[in-house]
Amino acid sequence: FYSPKLTQRCTSKQKRIERKNIVMKKNILKKAAAITLAGSMVSGNLSTSAMSYERIEKLGTNGIPDIILISAGCNDWGFCVLPEEFEEAYRTMIHRIKEQYPHADIYCATLPEGKQPQGETFFNIDSTISKRVYSDIIRENAQKAQVYIADFANVQEEYETVDGVHPNKAGMHTLAQIWIREMKKFICK
Repeated sequence: FYSPKLTQRCTSKQKRIERKNIVMKKNILKKAAAITLAGSMVSGNLSTSAMSYERIEKLGTNGIPDIILISAGCNDWGFCVLPEEFEEAYRTMIHRIKEQYPHADIYCATLPEGKQPQGETFFNIDSTISKRVYSDIIRENAQKAQVYIADFANVQEEYETVDGVHPNKAGMHTLAQIWIREMKKFICK
């Protein structure tokens, strides 16, 4: 997830925050689909895995990112990737992203909670390891790597889904709003 330059010179801190909030909302809500890499796992040896060099290089397709939002791990959780394997993959992913984009602000989201639909669910939730385990791994590795943590797991807000995991349009809006709230905690501290 990549956002173009957000830092604009201005004289007052408040104006800078207001400008960043406006630009951030526009970028996240209106342009996210065009600049998002989605639909994979963190772990694995595929070029689509979030830890792969190929995938990480694609973050710079539209220019060198200054902000990178990482929302990854739900597929690892849902497909029961062992926590130890997930932890190694997540640590590798953050290391590679920091190496490729050393000046980018990186935000790592813990796993959000989707509303369960009336019909079928994507994963058999009863057969998976607790999401908390994966969120704890994300928090720990983000902290060690000194990147920002967008703690979706501790937000008491579920997003609308089509299958318990994948967000529908309303769910995407909710997730974008959570991203904005979480990022505001760190801007201009």
